[in-house]
Amino acid sequence: MSLPVRKNIDVLTELLDLQGRTIIDVGCGNGGLVRRLAREGAEVTGIECGQAALDAARQETPISNERYLYGTGQDLPLPDHCADAIIYANALHHVPVADMTRALGEAARVLKPGGYLYVQEPLAKGPYFELMRPVDDETEIRAAAQEHLAKAGDMGLTPRTTVHYRIVQKFDSVEDFAAEMARVDPDRLAVVRSMQDELERRFTTLGTPSDGRVAFDQPMKVDLFQVA
Repeated sequence: MSLPVRKNIDVLTELLDLQGRTIIDVGCGNGGLVRRLAREGAEVTGIECGQAALDAARQETPISNERYLYGTGQDLPLPDHCADAIIYANALHHVPVADMTRALGEAARVLKPGGYLYVQEPLAKGPYFELMRPVDDETEIRAAAQEHLAKAGDMGLTPRTTVHYRIVQKFDSVEDFAAEMARVDPDRLAVVRSMQDELERRFTTLGTPSDGRVAFDQPMKVDLFQVA
């Protein structure tokens, strides 16, 4: 059975009550999700370890009283029991594998009793994954993230629900895809340029024409946990 096509933000707002809640977005990048959650009425703190992304987030016009702090998931710069929800949006697999258990423990520490950990992860399969695989093969780290989530109960995090769906990524051309890769991680640009022919081949064979663009499915998995 084919997975339903959904938007990441729709799944998140369906599963989490945001109005008036204290939310932590770990690995917030340039703060796009932080600002979206602030528009939904949440009090949001973004945590980011990339200085360039952190600077970009802080330069954006605030939506509300959101803030941005330098930090990592395995060492959150926050006091105990201060958050209603912690969000990892495509971010847990960027935590070093050796630190993933500690990161889950940190989430349990920072959450208020009854608070939620929301983990959204792309799975290591599907056309979009296969397109980007030559540029940045995340097979092992994505699998490691799933293995650690399966043991989250050891950190005091009780599984509440799991949602499987797919998102659709669309691009005008290989150059458009390359620009997206470089936006996420500038170090990828040199790799993209070194394998132009292979990316052209994959772009053509893996993609599906869609409204004048080329579409690639990416299977997603969301796990929602609750701390006691």
